[in-house]
Amino acid sequence: MPSLPFKFVIASWLAPGLASGAILVIETSHLSLEPSRLLFPTDRVEFTFLRDLADLHIASTKQEKPIFDNPASFLGRSPRDKQSSNFTSLFRGKQLISAQSFEKAELAVEKVLSEDPKLPEALLLSGVAKAGQGLHEKALIEFEKVLALGEDNAALRQSRGISFLALGRKKEAEIEFSRAIEHDSKFAQAYVKRGVLRGSLGNYKEAAADFSRFIDLRPNSPIGYKNRALALIKMGRQADAQPDIIRAQKLEKK
Repeated sequence: MPSLPFKFVIASWLAPGLASGAILVIETSHLSLEPSRLLFPTDRVEFTFLRDLADLHIASTKQEKPIFDNPASFLGRSPRDKQSSNFTSLFRGKQLISAQSFEKAELAVEKVLSEDPKLPEALLLSGVAKAGQGLHEKALIEFEKVLALGEDNAALRQSRGISFLALGRKKEAEIEFSRAIEHDSKFAQAYVKRGVLRGSLGNYKEAAADFSRFIDLRPNSPIGYKNRALALIKMGRQADAQPDIIRAQKLEKK
């Protein structure tokens, strides 16, 4: 058993290094997760080792379906007469976002928007790129433009939720995460984001329910078990949390 404190990074949004994303940290000196501490999802996290970020990135790519698998498919197909260069720029923007190069991603998407300022896919990616730079007010403007075009889906709602959360507008963030789930009841990441938010507000029972749903959808991800264990511990149910802790440790060793 390690004797020095260490940190588990439980959940992140889109890019592991995005400090404004929903991040839940367990800080403990024992594998039994005792003592533990829940940070607000918008708290900035100090990493002792760069390996922490690298490990999270590996876990994220292996265990979680990326939000932006195909940016051109989020809100329906673009009109057939769109130039192929637009698709190339959109794809490039998506790649840059995945690589956390948000400023470059914004430039790539702006090229598309200069030709078609009402292209929903481009507006969505533009908002995400701005959010990645911490420009959440501007990101929300982009997301609002997508809604004004009559487009709406789970990815958009989750993106809005993240920006509301980063701005401290927690009630609105929870509504957006719930709307993301209404759009897609199998949107695993929305459950874990809402669970983290509810946990930070002290609503541990509801948080545990969200983490349970995430586990149903992603049974091989340790993220859900770690989150649920912490919620149960906060509810004084240490014995109930132990199976989740053991399960998370086994999954991490695979």
